[in-house]
Amino acid sequence: MTTVRLEGHPNFRDVADPQVLGARGAALRRGQLWRSGDLAMSDADLARLEALGEFVVYDLRSHREAGETPDRLPAGWARVHLPIDEADGIRDVILSRMASGDFSPPPGDLMVDAYQNIVGRWTETLADFMHRLAGDRRPSIVHCTQGKDRTGIAVALVLGAVGVRWEDIEADYLRSNERRAERNEATMEMIEDALACQGAARADVSWLRALLYVDARYLGAARAVWERRFGSTEQYLTQGLHLSEHDRDALRARLLEHV
Repeated sequence: MTTVRLEGHPNFRDVADPQVLGARGAALRRGQLWRSGDLAMSDADLARLEALGEFVVYDLRSHREAGETPDRLPAGWARVHLPIDEADGIRDVILSRMASGDFSPPPGDLMVDAYQNIVGRWTETLADFMHRLAGDRRPSIVHCTQGKDRTGIAVALVLGAVGVRWEDIEADYLRSNERRAERNEATMEMIEDALACQGAARADVSWLRALLYVDARYLGAARAVWERRFGSTEQYLTQGLHLSEHDRDALRARLLEHV
């Protein structure tokens, strides 16, 4: 499977890594599961994806996000909308504070709270995604807006279900920082320039980088919630996400080589 880079979204990537192994030492199968941010694509990107064949796309964005930036998909592709609304709350908090002239960091830890809430409030949505993925043989793309947080949790659970070590799951999750670095820094520069134009040149908004980048402690916060509630990641997969051994076998057969 050829590596594909999209102009419109730097975090579009195949989840499979030739160095990462799953159950019984099997390598991940390339071309089966991709992750991304939104798929509001240019004509050139649309052609790149069209060349991959027929896919099913799992969109984890809220109704508002999906309405503001609709996916643009090749003809014949299926889209399944499984909304997780957590990002709407973060955006509303940030925009409300800035609109009032308050550029200080919000109280608490927004990203840790968000990850904990995704597991606490949206487990049934994650279970729906996992079951659909196990039951559909078509190559798949899972995405949210930036392809790092909701998508990061969903992909972490898929990799855990097929036996990938946590260290490798975390490494895949953190790869979003490499992919998104240029765009994140451009976003920071745009925000700082906009604030300067509004007369807030001395406002320190460096804390926004915590929202643009991922951090191992964010994913660790999600893991801590499911382990506290269910005892272990394995029990979360079986009890929280209701994955049967048949479901796990289907995921392994699809996503691993020679299983």
